[in-house]
Amino acid sequence: MISQLNLQGLRAACVASALLVSPLVNATEDTGPVTQNQRVVDSLIMLGGQFSAAITPDMGFPPEYIEHWQSAVEVAFAPDLIAADVDAALETALTAEARAAALAYDQSPLGRDVLEVMAQAEPLKADPDHLAATRDYLDKASPEDRALLADLFTAQGADEQTDIVMTIYFEALRIAAEPVIGAEVAAQWIESAAPLREVYAQDHLLSHAAIFRLLPKAQLQELVIVAQAPDMTAFAAQTNAAFREALQSAADRLEAAYVRELDR
Repeated sequence: MISQLNLQGLRAACVASALLVSPLVNATEDTGPVTQNQRVVDSLIMLGGQFSAAITPDMGFPPEYIEHWQSAVEVAFAPDLIAADVDAALETALTAEARAAALAYDQSPLGRDVLEVMAQAEPLKADPDHLAATRDYLDKASPEDRALLADLFTAQGADEQTDIVMTIYFEALRIAAEPVIGAEVAAQWIESAAPLREVYAQDHLLSHAAIFRLLPKAQLQELVIVAQAPDMTAFAAQTNAAFREALQSAADRLEAAYVRELDR
């Protein structure tokens, strides 16, 4: 019988999700399509890797199903398809006002400094202790510093990103499990994993804080003000909508590819 979900794989995706923020894309000055930011594509591909590793023999999945699942994930999260999904979704989702706000931020000294800090944070992906270290930091931080990081998390739509990732993650696991244990039992299995949403939400907050606590406090305060401006909150909402659309497209391909694999 299929049992406990693989939490470690999902936790490994937290940094990928955190790195989606501020900004998701590079806005362009012309009226053409928005230039997709490779970080978004890379993050979605990384999430695909976690989807691939999400089912294991220890969970009760037969080896042949795991092989078919991994092949299906490889098809669904092919880099060229993910890039096309992101480009199309962003071109549709972003308004001119949000694009202009993102462009102004992206070209500002603050925007450049934030991108540099995010690049410095890339090694966190390989650090298994970064969540615990950040939790320890937050435990010792002042209420003001904790509030700044929480406000930034909210303003940049990171809580919505959590919902997007978890909703589609559970959908993918349902797709993987149904051929093995049937639709009804698979639905019960996913329902039993509902507490994992809160675990992932906390891990995502910690990963986000791990990045942005690297900013000097004055810059963090400035970034919160910028992120809370109406055009920038609209930008966050619109880019999250594009992220959801691109990830859902990959999940739809995954379901179709899994069926084809099982019919071989």
